[in-house]
Amino acid sequence: MSEAQRPAHVVATGRRYRRLLRGCEQLARLPMGLARPLSHAWMRLAVPDSEREAAWQAGLAAAPVAVDRTLALTRYRRSSADAILNVFLHDRFDAAWLAHHVDHDANVVAQICDEGAAHVLTWHSPYYHTFFVVLGLLGCRMRPLVRPETISPHFPEIGAYLRRLHEGCRGQFNGGDYAFIDGRDDALAAAEAGFAAGEVVASLHDNRTLSERPSLLTLFGRSFNIGTGLLDSSLSRDVPTYFGGLIAQGSGYRLVLRKLPAAATVEARAMAYLAALENTLGAHPEAWELWDQWAARGATEEPPAVA
Repeated sequence: MSEAQRPAHVVATGRRYRRLLRGCEQLARLPMGLARPLSHAWMRLAVPDSEREAAWQAGLAAAPVAVDRTLALTRYRRSSADAILNVFLHDRFDAAWLAHHVDHDANVVAQICDEGAAHVLTWHSPYYHTFFVVLGLLGCRMRPLVRPETISPHFPEIGAYLRRLHEGCRGQFNGGDYAFIDGRDDALAAAEAGFAAGEVVASLHDNRTLSERPSLLTLFGRSFNIGTGLLDSSLSRDVPTYFGGLIAQGSGYRLVLRKLPAAATVEARAMAYLAALENTLGAHPEAWELWDQWAARGATEEPPAVA
């Protein structure tokens, strides 16, 4: 699509995000105690209330979640600003940063590191790239499955920053690297290569998918089909599967990581993932970017397991 063919609102949104990223790039040069709060204020100026945020609020309002929704929105905005700032900080994170800023269960981390090949199912939190970095710093050889930079509708405006994000993270993957995938076949091939190499394959599974078949899968009481191709791959190879992600906690983060129970079927594994996701989001609704998708009557056509 040529520049002239791109919708005006897409171009305008891309320019706002570019402005936001440029500002955070400058803020990242300051001490973190100053940069974090300034990034929160800068985000409100650079990207004011948007249709996307309104849809997020409406989705959360429809959810059976007993939380202060105004507080959840404030925390979501702060997490989003922190995640943008982290684009310019990931390559500075080290063992000392990890010890001071990430609360985690050392026993679970030791377990996943000892197992070699593993499959980590995560979700679209503002911090999922930082989550990949944390696992790498903890000793996992990472293979996160993500979408190519060029797929972003805002690539002409922010492509350089997407490359900066991936370059800053991949050096923290303990010898691993991103697998850029575009569709189901790419995802399966990358996952199987990662399992064979003894890597920790991380994939996002919270995109709602189209299906003509009735499903027993639900999230907060609503039918919620998800892609199961990767679950079938790890299950057939008897690869241990974990649920994990990163949640803001004080001035740092809490690592959510737990092994999912053994499952005889792909459907059982998918149900266990969604149950873990519901439990996490029920306590931390600000940690999910897709409340609008959950609330939508129709299902999105965005492929599963890509970011």
